[in-house]
Amino acid sequence: MLTLASIIGRQFTLSQLIATLNYGDENRGSPTSETQLLDVIDEALAARAIEEVQAEVDRYQFSHALFQETLLDEISLTRRVRMHANVAQAMEQYYGDDTDAHAPELVSHFEQAQSILGTEKLVHYAYVAGEHAMASNAFEEALLHFETARRGRADDVMDDQLADVEFGLARSKFAALSPEWIVEVFGHMDRAFNYFSQSGAKEKAVRVAILPISPRPGSLVESLPMLEKAMALVEDDGPLLGHVLARYAHALGRETDDFDGANALFDRALEIAEATNDESLRIWTHIGGVNTGQNHLQLDMAREHAKKALELTAQPSCPPTDRARAIMQVALMLSNTGEIGKELALMKEGVDAAERSHRTSNVVEALWGLGMAHMNRGELSEALTHNERGLADYAVGGRLLSQRVQLDVYLGNFESAREHLVRLDEASNSIARSLVIRCLYAPSAAMYARDSGDTSVLDGAIEKTRNAYENAHVGVAWIQQGWAGVGLIAATIGDEDTCRDIYENSIFTSGTNVVGLPFSVDRSLAIMSAALGRLDEAADHFDRALDFTGEGMNVPEHAWACSNYAELLLERNFNGDRDRANELQEAAITTAQKLGMKPLTERVLSQRELLN
Repeated sequence: MLTLASIIGRQFTLSQLIATLNYGDENRGSPTSETQLLDVIDEALAARAIEEVQAEVDRYQFSHALFQETLLDEISLTRRVRMHANVAQAMEQYYGDDTDAHAPELVSHFEQAQSILGTEKLVHYAYVAGEHAMASNAFEEALLHFETARRGRADDVMDDQLADVEFGLARSKFAALSPEWIVEVFGHMDRAFNYFSQSGAKEKAVRVAILPISPRPGSLVESLPMLEKAMALVEDDGPLLGHVLARYAHALGRETDDFDGANALFDRALEIAEATNDESLRIWTHIGGVNTGQNHLQLDMAREHAKKALELTAQPSCPPTDRARAIMQVALMLSNTGEIGKELALMKEGVDAAERSHRTSNVVEALWGLGMAHMNRGELSEALTHNERGLADYAVGGRLLSQRVQLDVYLGNFESAREHLVRLDEASNSIARSLVIRCLYAPSAAMYARDSGDTSVLDGAIEKTRNAYENAHVGVAWIQQGWAGVGLIAATIGDEDTCRDIYENSIFTSGTNVVGLPFSVDRSLAIMSAALGRLDEAADHFDRALDFTGEGMNVPEHAWACSNYAELLLERNFNGDRDRANELQEAAITTAQKLGMKPLTERVLSQRELLN
């Protein structure tokens, strides 16, 4: 009896044992009775080999997993496979029409017995078990089941079943794995979509297309072609069309520079949401609107969508995934506007919602947002803690790596900063490579080089950024990010021609941060103009940088702007410049010492020696 129980699993029920013992021709003449089995169970309980599961009648478990493993090891492979086959068939017969509800239990037995029973039922139960796990937000478990189903299909001939499995793999990988898997996710989506659309399963095809993946600008994945085809499959103006329009608008806003086209589609999606009272459509349209507005630095539009997205997702009935995604897009916007430090409570809520969603990608992005809020407030150790946790799950995360470089530079951990800068560079060649990651390198490398004195990391960075933008058609936020980095590098290495070209011909928005970084656009412009000898222009930019970062909006950045401005004033040496420089140095060193920013402390002390 215990040998059979070990095959059933760590836990087993009296009914399962009876059903299995009485299954098959060899047992039909003398079925095992419940009384006989209870006698054996009582002996096993007395020997403490098994124990009753509390609060569940007739359910038992092995007292120790090792005891179950020992019993399994004593069975020959051939016998073990045949016993799994017997359990699988007996449980199927026992559950009758309710077998799908027990798919997670059945799939392991059919997998172990596939050499005898084949793979047809294995694939079916593995797929059903995967859907059960998805419905329970057990995404890693779902992925294992869908992978089992895919392995059970020895051929690659697409049919309804295999297309369903492919979409299951797309959804579970999207939910369970970190964002660098997006290329594989999209591959599964593409295969499922093509089959469903060609076989006439139009609604299924559309459901595949509107899975809310978010390819980053310039990545290997382009979702627009699939969404265009999906739009043609929708035959009315109902909610399904609205969801396609919202997804298409978001993709258009992320993957191209067509802001007007994206905005018009968002308006159409919202009209359908209002007409059909589709709350989910409202939420995802506004989430996409926040991101599109931020991508194109249309920050007033982004704020309007952000307000509505936060209001709608604050309802208790809102799924945690929707809340987490809304807060994440708002976090990106607030990092641009410099206000993220004021929204610490919201960023903490974002992490909580992300954890409740059980989606790895949500969690790592939320940790970046919380880290950025702490960083802007000058709470560097807290920011470092959240960053380390995020990188543990997403080692090639571009935003997390660039955030870590900045934190390490602030704290003088230059060896760690260089290590993470190298990882950022390597991430551009990973499966998740995108223009965003490639163009984060330039500003991150410039920050490290300027403060550490190690300019070797700048070799080839300008050319690499130019190549990334060669065929890019993306929102101006990402263009500003890369060119700000190139301008800083040019200023650092004394390349006046490049510095002048970037300063005069690139798109920069005063009164914002460089996208995804706590580095103000005005400080980068001030550094560029100072390198060109335009000291009065530089002073104007520094004044704007101080206004933008003041009053706790970005404490470390404000301190660095004070120091840089003091250096400029000492160089210019107009009437009153030395007194103003002294005031700025005092403000910089007070903050630097309070936050443990060793490089800045040493820099200001060196300035003071010159001043005195």
